[in-house]
Amino acid sequence: MIPRDVQGFIRDDHADFSFTTPNATVVALTISDFWDKLKSSQKGQLSSTRQKNSIKSSMKLTNLGKSIGIDSMIEKSIRTSAKLVQNDTQDQVFENENDFFHQVHEFFLKLEGACMRNPPMIKHKILVNTMIAICGLFSEKGLSATHGQTAIAFANEAKDLANQDGWKLSIGIATGGPLLCGLVNNNPKSFEVASDVIEEAIELANNSGSTRILVSAATKDIASDSNYEMLGKIGGKDVFVLK
Repeated sequence: MIPRDVQGFIRDDHADFSFTTPNATVVALTISDFWDKLKSSQKGQLSSTRQKNSIKSSMKLTNLGKSIGIDSMIEKSIRTSAKLVQNDTQDQVFENENDFFHQVHEFFLKLEGACMRNPPMIKHKILVNTMIAICGLFSEKGLSATHGQTAIAFANEAKDLANQDGWKLSIGIATGGPLLCGLVNNNPKSFEVASDVIEEAIELANNSGSTRILVSAATKDIASDSNYEMLGKIGGKDVFVLK
């Protein structure tokens, strides 16, 4: 994903470019029940009509075989039924998986919409079940209280969206830098950001559970208008729960 701010460089035929941002606020949002729901979708369910037909066919053929003493008919009955069930189950699993990933995609689109409603928050990338969003990446004024407050507003909106759609969302917010940014690859080009603050936000999300928003001390300091509760330390750093 290439943010709109970067697309201007591409239109001006910049093949490669890089820059460093001294500070930004990163929000990591992880669908914590992603893997459980994926496993559930993979179990699949037989379509009721074909399931009933395959079972009835198996029972009829098996009973007929037993009544006339033909073991081969019983064996054929079981093989036929098993094949029908297997084919139907595979079709249903693929259908369930496609539906699951469609739901995930739609939810991430909603989170991206929340980014757009909270400028200058931008979606950086999606890593399987985690979205990384960054606030203040292109700010010329550097770190500001507005960035922290915007990140928190975005996180609260994301939590509301998750509750509406039935997802468990773990959220971590961290502020810091520097962040090294630039275009990588040629076909297709992609915009990458590297920084310890991204890893810090992901670690906070991984420890937040699905009911809390964890905030770093640096974010708390620049967004002091919000209410926090001291949680303890993660990775040797003070961590707070957004109230």
